[in-house]
This record gives sequence, C-alpha cells and structure tokens, in this order.
Amino acid sequence: MKYLRVEDVREIVRLLGEVAVLETDAPGKRRALLMGVAKLIQADIWVWVHFADNAKDGIPMGFAFIEGGWENEAQRMKFAEATTSPAAEPFNTAMRKGSDIHRTRLRRDVFSDAQWFESELFRNHYGKANMGEWLTTHYPLGNRLFSTMVFLRQLGRPAFSRRDVCIVHIITEEIDWLHRAGTDVPGAEHVNELSPRQRQVLLQLLSGEGVKQIARELSLSTHTVNDHMKHIYRRFGVSGRSELVAKFLAGGTAAGTDA
Repeated sequence: MKYLRVEDVREIVRLLGEVAVLETDAPGKRRALLMGVAKLIQADIWVWVHFADNAKDGIPMGFAFIEGGWENEAQRMKFAEATTSPAAEPFNTAMRKGSDIHRTRLRRDVFSDAQWFESELFRNHYGKANMGEWLTTHYPLGNRLFSTMVFLRQLGRPAFSRRDVCIVHIITEEIDWLHRAGTDVPGAEHVNELSPRQRQVLLQLLSGEGVKQIARELSLSTHTVNDHMKHIYRRFGVSGRSELVAKFLAGGTAAGTDA
C-alpha cells in the first residue's frame, strides 16, 4: 500500500462501486472495469481473456476476449497473432511460474530490458505493432483455466510503475465473481485439440472475419483456410459460423495472492 495515495484508494472504491451496480451483463461489466482501470494506470490498450492452458504443445488458447484501445485493426490482429506464435513460448513459460495464485506483474518483473527488446516476440510482433510496455494480472480459476488481463502502452511511453501494479492487483483481487462469470463455455474443452494454426483461424472466425481476410492476414490460400474451417467445424460438431460462435458464449446461448 505504500505506493498508493489516498486519492488512488478513493478512485479504486469508486470504480468497483460503479461497476457493481451497472445494469448490464458480465461482458459489459468487464468492459467498464477494463476501461476504468486503464484510465487509472494510463494504459493505451487493454485485453481481458479467459484461457485454457492444458494443450500438449504448450500453447494456451484464449476465448471470451474483451479488448479496446487499439490504434487500428492491424495492431489488434498483430497482438492476436502473437498469442499463438511460437515466439510467445518464453512469455507463456514465465507466466506459468507461480500461476497457482493470483499474480500481477510488470514487464520488467518477467523480462529484463535486454531480454524483452531483443526477443522475437517483441521484434516480430509487439514492436512492429507499436506496443511497448505491458502489465499483466493472472487469476487462476482451477483446472488450468485462467482469467487474465493485459494492459499495454504504446512504444516510447514510460514503463508501468509499482503504483500501477497495486491498483490492478487490488481491483482484480476483489472481483472473483466477475472473473468466473461466463466461464461455462462449451467450446473451451476442445480448443486445445486444435493445431496452433487452426487456433489462429478460430480466433479470427470468432472475430467475424471472412475467408479472404483470414487468408490475407495469415498469409494462407483461401483453400487452406477453408480446409482449416472444415476441420474446426467438425471438431466442434457444428455446421457453420453461427453455431460455432454459440459454442463460445456462456452456456452456449446468448444469454491465495502475490503482487
């Protein structure tokens, strides 16, 4: 608490109170919370994702994304691409350490300046998309399922501070109900059965992108994308995109700590 000012505490209480009484669903409350926290810590970009981390290839698969603050669609897609890239392996490995409890960490808690700015993940993904510093909070939900938030600043902006860590950790520590709401996603049990490329296609299908756009962004032929889509549809037992999307809605319908 030594990093927080009295005004910070007031803002935290005010934000949690405002989110709690919102007359909206869990995704709406998550978005409001993300935007409020991002404002408190002056983050440019924010992402909240539930993900399963039990794939044999070690690449976690996210679902139920809520995000905002992107400069453009290309920047958003570069981030999504990074999450399923082999370049993310050192990041995923680092995040697994101590993942049995709620942790909130700065980039420099995980990677030194040299490790981060010389990494393939930064050079080929984050850096090219004008994303520099990040702060992440990792909340375990059991059975290798996690609720994770990532806050980013554009390149050239200063790093996040210990004050920012305290604000994010305290807020996310007190919303267990909001972490867990909507985690009964029928499709979650099958995502780790897909190949890394199929997961990339799945993410973009769920984002509403068409075959040609997916092919262009992943540097694939439309024939290859269609083959991946057929495999995905078979895996989830659906006949089209609308049924697939329903698999990733809560219920399948529309309806310990260390900072």
